Amino acid sequence: MLAYSSLIAAGFVVGVAGSFVQAVTIQVGPISVPIGLIGVLAATALVFFAGAWLDHRPIGVLLPALAWLLGVFPFTIKRPEGDLVLSGDLYSYGYLLLGAALAVLAAMYPGRRSPGARAPSPREAGGGPGHETAGT
Repeated sequence: MLAYSSLIAAGFVVGVAGSFVQAVTIQVGPISVPIGLIGVLAATALVFFAGAWLDHRPIGVLLPALAWLLGVFPFTIKRPEGDLVLSGDLYSYGYLLLGAALAVLAAMYPGRRSPGARAPSPREAGGGPGHETAGT
């Protein structure tokens, strides 16, 4: 239970902090490098894949991903004063779309195997029709 609540808190914190940090860039000559976007996507991937690794069921990724979404969503809505944190620029869309893609990738991540677990050999797996073994 502590692991789930830690994943939820980490997903929420990364979502809220990432909403503000994703727009940070540095100038390297004539090129603008989005270090904020790279950093928050790395932190987002770390949280989602940690959930996949700690609990190799989809719930391990679903909980931090939902918390991330709840942390990000309020910043996509314009306030009455006209303030908007995640505006319609490339970095904001990149953060939202790539963050969601990271959640999907982490959910498809096979996770860890039990100690001593191994994949079955072709002979143990059976092979199916047309793959008869010699002597049968």
